[in-house]
Amino acid sequence: MNASSKQRCHDTAASRAKALERLLIMLLIHCAQSRVFRVKVGIAVGNTAQCSEMEDAHRGHKLFADKLNSAQTLFIEDSKGEKHRLLFEYTRYNDDCDQGKHNDLVRKLIFEDKVHFMLGSTPVFAESESLIANNAEKLMYHCCVGPDSLYEKDMKNIFGITVSNTRYPLKALKSMGLAGNVQRLYIFSLSDNIFTSSTCESAAEFAGGILAKLSPNVEVIKMRQYTSSNVSADSSFYDHIVDEAIDLQADALLGCDFKEPGIAVTRALANRNYYVKALWLTVAPAHADFVPSLGPEVANNVLSAGQWHPAMTFADEFFGTTAEYRGVFEQAFNLTPSYVAAQASATSYSLAVAVRDAFQGCTLPDDPGLDMDQLLSNSSMLECVDEDGDAIVVNGYKHVKRTLAQQDLLTFFGEVAFNRYRRNIAKSAATFQILDGMLQAVLPLEFANKAIVMPWPEPENHENVPATIGVMKQLLWDGSWESGKAMYKSALVALEPLTEARLATKASATGMDPASTAEGAFQDANASSTAPLPATEHSSNTSFCGSEPHGQPVRLPSRHANQASNTPDLEDPASSHSHGEQSISTGKQPGQARKGSVFFPAVSKLLGGTKEHDVDQERQPPVHGSAVPVLTKKQVLQLLWQYKCLQVHPNIVPVMGVVWSLPSLPSNLPVLVLECEELGALSSVQENETLVLDAVKKLDIAMDLATALAYLHAQVR
Repeated sequence: MNASSKQRCHDTAASRAKALERLLIMLLIHCAQSRVFRVKVGIAVGNTAQCSEMEDAHRGHKLFADKLNSAQTLFIEDSKGEKHRLLFEYTRYNDDCDQGKHNDLVRKLIFEDKVHFMLGSTPVFAESESLIANNAEKLMYHCCVGPDSLYEKDMKNIFGITVSNTRYPLKALKSMGLAGNVQRLYIFSLSDNIFTSSTCESAAEFAGGILAKLSPNVEVIKMRQYTSSNVSADSSFYDHIVDEAIDLQADALLGCDFKEPGIAVTRALANRNYYVKALWLTVAPAHADFVPSLGPEVANNVLSAGQWHPAMTFADEFFGTTAEYRGVFEQAFNLTPSYVAAQASATSYSLAVAVRDAFQGCTLPDDPGLDMDQLLSNSSMLECVDEDGDAIVVNGYKHVKRTLAQQDLLTFFGEVAFNRYRRNIAKSAATFQILDGMLQAVLPLEFANKAIVMPWPEPENHENVPATIGVMKQLLWDGSWESGKAMYKSALVALEPLTEARLATKASATGMDPASTAEGAFQDANASSTAPLPATEHSSNTSFCGSEPHGQPVRLPSRHANQASNTPDLEDPASSHSHGEQSISTGKQPGQARKGSVFFPAVSKLLGGTKEHDVDQERQPPVHGSAVPVLTKKQVLQLLWQYKCLQVHPNIVPVMGVVWSLPSLPSNLPVLVLECEELGALSSVQENETLVLDAVKKLDIAMDLATALAYLHAQVR
């Protein structure tokens, strides 16, 4: 190689070295200009008692922080086009669901750890922690606080992503009234918690107002409010809640409490074999262990509400679709995300977007040591552009709050936009229902993945048979028993004297005031009372018709029994309580007439060729000296209870209860109260000359009677 060639190679190498040097300098400058801003966020939250569901909130926040920090997805792009990475430093302290400890940890996060933003905890501590944060001028963003009262305090630094919890029960209530034909609604609520109390207060107001106009038959029969101390003092508290609802003939229950109470109430209803058209509960059905704790059959059809469901069709640029969010969450925690977890993740995402958008397009100082502390606190170092395109100098922290308040963001959780109180008003609450053992979204229709089941289908072999039989005085007859009709709770019922037996009548034994029978003291076959009347012991897996009261069936004594058995010691004083209060109905209204009934004595003349019976004569008590068994009231009630367990056949008329006596009848002749059939007793049909029964119809009725009798004989065996 000659000298000129060597010189050219040397010049080329030197040129390349200078170019590489310039490139390295540019990269260093770019790295110096492209910064990483770390946003410090903190939360104090427990995972026990009323804070148990907040463990999911922690998981939701952590999922967002981990995903943000592991992938370059959110950047602040300044006025020069430089992109600066945004990270979250997430700190969680466990407050053990203790108010004092919680407040101390909130102060620690704000004043010692100097977090930039606070994430809100449970509704239990919402007001106290919000006051601490607001007084410290620290932005607190609630993931899980729905009560309006917190936001209406108008604390300028407090935000909330959830829709108002007062909307939770409204869609379900509307469905109960319009589709479920619910008429007697029992509401129970934990009153010393702002979330539970405000939810049920809203439900009661809606049911008594708007819903009453849409469905006039709906009535709130009781609004039962109680405190945590009430529950602690009574180990069977929720059993008593259910018993009271049954006593009041509730056909739907709506409860505002937490997970364990919700499970207890659902189990108590199942144990009592009591049919309701709807059961709505806050919180509990959304927990992963609700169905496993009760079993799919017991948990099925229970309603709840919340903010989010994995079946909803929302999406954002960070998590993707709701299905993709679910997949990421399940991969991270091996759990299905609850709506609480989704709320938390969406809260963190919304906050990060507000921080990004607040500084988007701003002119940042060239100081390589610039961090988020300076960016948020120094009002002289941040020049941005307002909505009109004019340059303005802003305080970073105030600018983030302003940007968040003006946010209109689509997320996998739903839309986020705030009202003047800085709470989200852009999305709707979802109504959930357990269907086939899975929590499904059923309302509103635009993001429901299953159709709501309303009312609950009544089991074919089901009767609402409580463990005890109570006392009623709500029977009003039309002046005489001969008409065979009466009104009970605004429903027409039939009256049929129980001519097959007599009551023990000695006054000293019965303890009955004769006036009480004239008032119509009525033993309801479905009622429950505090009176110590016949009861049955049962386990959680035993239906009420599985055993007789006191373990042994009661048989009618033989008609040839000695009449001398009518002695005072046969009467059970406990059965003579004629002034109880509560009642239970079967949940059935008088409907289609049954063709046959084992109670009516006119069968012998059905097919003709037999002697005509005098129906009035049949209803009159036998003449003195005839062999009629004598029973105590307790024995009559036990017989009635046994019969309730058999009247699931379509050709057996349901017995609703018994009246101990009616005017113009002997005082010892009890009268059965039956579901009123449209055409009355078979004897009435036979005597009605306007109704013609041809041979085919008579045979049809006879077959129905035979079927009913065969069923009864089979059950007795």
